[in-house]
Formats: sequence, C-alpha cells, structure tokens
Amino acid sequence: TFPQLQQLSDDVVLNILSFVADVPFEASEDSMDFHSNLTDVLPHVCKQFCLLLKRSDFLWKTALECLVQKEAFLWEEGLQNLIFDCKKETSDPRTTPNIHHGTTGSNLGAATRENNHSGHYHSNPGGDAELLERDGNTSYEQKLVAAASKALVAAPSFRRDLTEEQRTEKDLMVHQWVFRYVVANHLVYRSPVFYVPGTLRLNIEVGLRFFEPRYQLMISEVMSGFPGSARSGEPIVVENVRDYPSFVYAHKSLEPKNPACIVQVRQCLIHPNGTADVFLVPLAYVWIDRVVERPASGGLADVRVIRMGKAASTALQYAAASPYTSRFFL
Repeated sequence: TFPQLQQLSDDVVLNILSFVADVPFEASEDSMDFHSNLTDVLPHVCKQFCLLLKRSDFLWKTALECLVQKEAFLWEEGLQNLIFDCKKETSDPRTTPNIHHGTTGSNLGAATRENNHSGHYHSNPGGDAELLERDGNTSYEQKLVAAASKALVAAPSFRRDLTEEQRTEKDLMVHQWVFRYVVANHLVYRSPVFYVPGTLRLNIEVGLRFFEPRYQLMISEVMSGFPGSARSGEPIVVENVRDYPSFVYAHKSLEPKNPACIVQVRQCLIHPNGTADVFLVPLAYVWIDRVVERPASGGLADVRVIRMGKAASTALQYAAASPYTSRFFL
C-alpha cells in the first residue's frame, strides 16, 4: 500500500509514525479513552506497520517522555511509584508489585504523596538523586523513564511472569510494560464507592458515620487485612502514605464522567453492631469511568475511576474552597 515506506529504514518509519502514534490518555489531560492510534489504528493499516510496532518499543518510550513533560502531575508520580515498588521488591523478594495485572486494593492505587495544588515539584521517591540533575544531553523526563525501565527489568517478578515467547524476544517492550504499570497501578483505581452529595477539599479531614448495611459491608472490606487496632479507633500506622486503606467517595453523582475523590481512612472505629465512625483524608480527584452494582449487597456499587489531570483537579479544589460553593457538613 505504501511502496515508498518500504524503501526507508525501520528507524525512519518509526520517526514518521511518532507524529501520529498517540497512546491512551495522551489526547488530553483528562482523556478517559483507552483507545489510541498506536494501539487501535496503526497496527491495522498494513502488515509492515503491524510487524514493526510489535517488535519496537521506540514509540512507547517517546510517548512516556512526552506524557511526563505534558502532564507530570500524573505521570511523574506514577513512574516514581514504579521505581519505588520495584526497588523494594528487588531488596525484599517477598514484596511483589503487581506489575502485569494492576491492583484493586488500596495501597498501589493511592498517591505517593499528598497533592499540592500550589505547584508541582519533583519529589523523587524512587531514590535516584541523579534524576533531579539536568545536563545538556539528557532531559529529566528521559532520565525518569530510563530509571523506571531499568527498575522494572531488575524486579524479580518481571521476567518470571512473562510467557516463554516474551522471554525469548530480543526486545521485551519494556516501555510498554512501564506504561501498563502506571495505568493499572496509578491512573486507574477500582474500589467500592460511598455516595453522598456534598463538597470535598483535598487534604481536609472529613468525619463520617457508616450506618447503612451496604456501607458497613464496604468499610469492613476496606479495613480487612489491617490489624485489629486499625478497626478500634486508634490512628492507623503505615510505612508509606500509599498504604492507608482507601476507597472512592462520590460527592457529585454516581454517573460516569462525573468527578469523585479517592479518600484514605486515617482512623476507624467499627462498633459491635457493624456501624462505623471514620476519619478520612481526601487524596485525589478522579473521573468516574464505570459503575457496577453488586448483586445481593443492599445497593453497594464498585467503581472504576481515572485520576484527574492537574488543571481539572486544581479547578475542582478551587471551586470546593469558594465561599459561594454550597457546603455539605457531615
């Protein structure tokens, strides 16, 4: 179909495709579309493109670097989380990050640090001080993506979980795996959802009492796996801020494309009758992507949400702080 392209080297063709090869979530900072040119269009254009994209990781590498530059608020943090988790696994093989399949739990879905809307900064939790140093040849974005790829390959679970075919491929498509990790473990979050209309401001503590049976079930699930002291009203102690129990609080609507918030449980007292008093800290604004009501649960629903970009998150935080915003006190 494109005889002229067949006369060009693979590297030249890839550089040409890079102008149109967007990846999921790249179209806009708050895109909720999992489809993209690189994953759903270009592989079907011709056999040459399909074979080239299957064996080359170049476009995923450049896409990650562009995403960090364009929306560091989301992607820098996700990559740093990957570095931290993989290094932790490398030093302690008993700790295995869910590299290939994502997680529906509370630890990897939450943020590494509390959101600071006064400005973005490089927190660098991965521990690579050299990432913060710039030189004339390599940008911060390139260094961060390279460090994340290196950390992922070094994680014992990475090659162990690959298929035989993937293990023998010369190019392991490491940057594609890095992209998948950030999407599954940072951008996308799944949990039960609590719904009460109101206003939530990030990092401003909220007190709630759960008395409906569906939310009694929710909090018992969220707190499962934590010691008894965490359910008896004592402050919850964790090694990393991402490890607090968490869930989604829908404070606008339960319909898809509406905003909601990931909240962390900092204190929880579950009474003998199942009711619970909790103190929560709103951590990050998200967009609701999917809502599924559980059967025989009294109306409890599970949601899939996608983290907001910086502009939308800052606007929502500003609106919540406005004296003209209707407030809902719990």
